[in-house]
Amino acid sequence: MVVPFSPLFCIWNSVLVLIFVYDVWMVLFSISLAYNFTGVFYIINGVTALFYFADIFMRACTAITKPETVCLDRAKVLEYYVENWLLLDVLAFLPLDLLTLPYVPEPLIKYVLVLRLLRLCKTGRVFELMRIGQSASDQSSWVFVFVKLAIAFVFSSHLMACVFVYIGRHSTTTDRYDG
Repeated sequence: MVVPFSPLFCIWNSVLVLIFVYDVWMVLFSISLAYNFTGVFYIINGVTALFYFADIFMRACTAITKPETVCLDRAKVLEYYVENWLLLDVLAFLPLDLLTLPYVPEPLIKYVLVLRLLRLCKTGRVFELMRIGQSASDQSSWVFVFVKLAIAFVFSSHLMACVFVYIGRHSTTTDRYDG
């Protein structure tokens, strides 16, 4: 059983957050610019998928933290994980876009790339990690609120920038509204 306050779990979660930030950045970038992962980015994408796969087993063996208690019963932990997180973790792990890409006709490929958004199912996990860190830390709660707001601002501004790039790339000169 992995205890949520152990140094190993802290390192694992830190790597998970870094990979999640990479995924948010690259998934939105690849969808808005219709970029297929090749070369180094293809390898990094595979490593992130393997990390998410390993994370499924790590989470299934991690104790449940409730306020003031830690549940170490393996059956209850597994039941909690299956009911709450397993589906999202499997959706984030599966590279559905890469599995379906060879079978999709050329005009529909840009729609298959939207399947990369399933990687963002880990958003809830990142905020749960912050909750666990807040309960284990002696820092005041406003620090964690500030970090959550900063993360939300950066990701929403990045999302909006990718949407505007997508719109700009797919508009034609006849779509202009300035005269």
